[in-house]
Amino acid sequence: MSGPSVLLEPNCVYDAPIVLKTSGVTLDCRGALIDLARRHPFGVEIGVGAGVSGVTVRNCRIANATSSGIVVGWRSPASVREKRYTAAARYEAATRDVTLDNVVSSGNEIAGVYVLAYSQDVRITGSRLTGNAGVGVYIGPHSLRTTVEGSEIAANGLGSPRHARRGLGRREGIAIDSSSDNVIRRNTFRGNGGAVYLYKNCQEAVSGHGRNFKRIMPSERNRIEDNLIQGSLIGVWAASRQSRILTSSDCGDPYYGDGRYVLDRAPNNVIAGNVFSDIGVAAVIEDDGNRVVNNDIAASDSCVVVGTGPRSEMLGRPVLNVSVSGNHCRSEGDGYVFTFGASTSQFGQNDLNGREASPSAVRCAAGLMPFKGLNYADTCGRAR
Repeated sequence: MSGPSVLLEPNCVYDAPIVLKTSGVTLDCRGALIDLARRHPFGVEIGVGAGVSGVTVRNCRIANATSSGIVVGWRSPASVREKRYTAAARYEAATRDVTLDNVVSSGNEIAGVYVLAYSQDVRITGSRLTGNAGVGVYIGPHSLRTTVEGSEIAANGLGSPRHARRGLGRREGIAIDSSSDNVIRRNTFRGNGGAVYLYKNCQEAVSGHGRNFKRIMPSERNRIEDNLIQGSLIGVWAASRQSRILTSSDCGDPYYGDGRYVLDRAPNNVIAGNVFSDIGVAAVIEDDGNRVVNNDIAASDSCVVVGTGPRSEMLGRPVLNVSVSGNHCRSEGDGYVFTFGASTSQFGQNDLNGREASPSAVRCAAGLMPFKGLNYADTCGRAR
């Protein structure tokens, strides 16, 4: 039996947030615009309190929030939640079973859609997440089973007009942060800073306001499949913070390498059946057990790069058990790169420019990844 419905007037412009605190409710904006005009952090808030489930939001247009167009999740402060609730109780209290269908969320400062910690079974379908200064969709820590399907994710991560991001500092269309069992399927990515980045936040700003909390869960068992990915420096990046210098991030996780690096965790994900075009590097893999299979790639630099510098050189832990197979790539660059001792044992049946491909090796100074043409041109020495 369906629950109560909230209907907006389709020709109206609403200038204040809508908060959904009740299970089983449906919000149908019927095409109405919620324009926050940089005066409110969120446009639609779903959950807020504990135990909310079965919420649907459809046909909404949301713009210009100072944080995120739509936020999904139980908003108990992390400092309270982590101390007072067991892990099982956190999942029980968190928001779950939420559907966002045919929504447009654009021009927001942090994200188009922000999925909070421990949320479960969020579905984003047939939607447009465009022109957000940060990410199009942020899938937050310890959340499970978010699906983004049949949607357009475009021109996100480039910064606000006043603070444009450049090069590898740009944000991605979808961020998966310490979250598992998500599915990113049959979407179109165009012109984002990157398409999908998977990582485990290092508990940054741990000495600050106290609301951040330690991530335990890696980003694993996620599927990025059957998407069209165009116009980014990097398409999919597993363990995107593995080689980043994080000294200034004030991490709660332990540092190594003279306080520069923190271990990132994004193993055992699948990147399959995607079409990459107008891309610098289609997939960068910096953690173990990932699979890059049956993708069609047109890349200006490399098809796939496997390996990680600091972890390999300082901790003796090269990337292992990565399967790269069945991919078709057109590139004038290095093709399929395995670097810093990454194993090639599961490489096979890939082609490059119409011919059977072999993995190449590229050696880079100072633990930098070999993104020739992406501001790394002078750091790499080849060893084939």
